[in-house]
Amino acid sequence: PCGRPMALTMVEKWIHKIPEKFPNTVIDYYVIKYNANGGTGAPASQTKYYSMPLTLSSTKPTRAGYNFLGWSTSSTSSSATYSAGGSYTANSAATLYAISTVLLLMFGITL
Repeated sequence: PCGRPMALTMVEKWIHKIPEKFPNTVIDYYVIKYNANGGTGAPASQTKYYSMPLTLSSTKPTRAGYNFLGWSTSSTSSSATYSAGGSYTANSAATLYAISTVLLLMFGITL
């Protein structure tokens, strides 16, 4: 995680200094991956540190003819467990799958 090209948050900066001061300290972290589940535009993976909540990406994938509901740890779920920009608190790695519903289109026909 230290070699990532993105800016580090204050917490990440503090966590990365722990090994310098305490060389035998192990910092547990987990990778949260996103899967667009048939759509496109899934967010990049994120790193979650032990006992610290992670704010999930606010990026929403798209899929033609579908409405994005949120994220679930099951690719076949019909309801979302997590929302875009929501909080992930589990101390475990996960792949979050986009959960979407089919858009219903109604057409008025005049005879």
